[in-house]
Amino acid sequence: MTVYLHAMRMFGNAFNKNFKGGDGKPWAATDHPVASKGSSGRQFIADPDSGTFSNLVTSELSVHAITEMEALANRFVTPDGMPFLGRYNMLLVSPELAEMAEKICGRDGRWRPHQNPDSTDNTYANPVPDLQYMILGGGKDGFQGKQWALCDATLMKEMTKIVYISKPEVLRNELDNPLKDCYTGYVDFGCGWGDARPIIFSNPA
Repeated sequence: MTVYLHAMRMFGNAFNKNFKGGDGKPWAATDHPVASKGSSGRQFIADPDSGTFSNLVTSELSVHAITEMEALANRFVTPDGMPFLGRYNMLLVSPELAEMAEKICGRDGRWRPHQNPDSTDNTYANPVPDLQYMILGGGKDGFQGKQWALCDATLMKEMTKIVYISKPEVLRNELDNPLKDCYTGYVDFGCGWGDARPIIFSNPA
């Protein structure tokens, strides 16, 4: 549960300016540097000549907003200026947006073919037929209210990590009293992201 909560907080703090990544920006920002000149300590030095990119919008969840995000992602470039090839097929939503996500993607987590939830007569085909969704929030952690994101599920596994030094374990402590047992849960880990391009966040007002 400790690992789960830290992962949720990482996403929940994506919009928090006090939680910065290696490029000196929050995970969700409008001015991520495209490339760096190198690193100093544990932080990259931005290359101003390479420009910036945004992975933060303020659109409320809809089919149109999803396709706009995909268009934004198609303009991303790699640090060497080549097109960033992403397949943005995973919708991440707050618990409050679960009903809307189900309408968009279908109960089985996939878009229903030849239906558009933004249309009253369902006459338009879905523009992204393989989109799936995941609820990313629990308790006080994770996405809140209207917050949501669109990401490349494969690249997220490569660039967003939970790194264990010691995996979760339960230690049994010896006591003098044979009628009592004492157990301690222990884990040593960290979580973070290496690149903001595989995910686009939305934080509507």
